[in-house]
Amino acid sequence: MRQQIRVAVGVAEAVSEAETGSFSKQELETIAEAIGVVPVAGDEPDPLF
Repeated sequence: MRQQIRVAVGVAEAVSEAETGSFSKQELETIAEAIGVVPVAGDEPDPLF
């Protein structure tokens, strides 16, 4: 499923090339932007999605 999400939001070009591990912070930010989720303000050290 993570591979398909990475392809759907443009982080990877193909499912066969996508990583299977946990999402990085950058990937989470890209996914959030793609689905229109705004980070919760004031979360430290990083915003939660």
